[in-house]
Amino acid sequence: MEKAKNLDEANEFFEETMEQIYSVLVESGLPDSSVESLKKMIEEESHMDALEATEEYTRCFPYMKTSSLIFLLTQGWEQLCTRNDYLKSKAEKKVTALVADSKTEPEVMDAAVAKREEAGRICTRGNLKLYKMRALKLVWEKKEAGDVEGGDEEDDGVEIQ
Repeated sequence: MEKAKNLDEANEFFEETMEQIYSVLVESGLPDSSVESLKKMIEEESHMDALEATEEYTRCFPYMKTSSLIFLLTQGWEQLCTRNDYLKSKAEKKVTALVADSKTEPEVMDAAVAKREEAGRICTRGNLKLYKMRALKLVWEKKEAGDVEGGDEEDDGVEIQ
């Protein structure tokens, strides 16, 4: 999927990916109440929490096509990080504009700086999750391609009696 060119497009791409995630979860037999819970998290702007909760479902259903969900989660994290980068950039521009304005009230400046710092923390948290999901996706890609070594295939010189 292409990278979003603006915040609205980033939100749209993220929503599309979440719809795909909901479909995979429903097809895997996840109860409707759990899917609705994820949707509520998104409505409440708890995007990271929703993706983290979705990741937990990869461990719950042995018959689920886990790789499909991992690939979608990776895509979701990429889109969420793009979205968060736009929000962080917006907060940085706001602080820059306030610094340039000599009439800025100290409490307004403090609030803008706090918002910028929070945006930075959110970006860091999201990026860490994204890197984890990229690594997990790579493992699944190798597993599906048959490239993952099985541990019992090599003779390690130990004889079991």
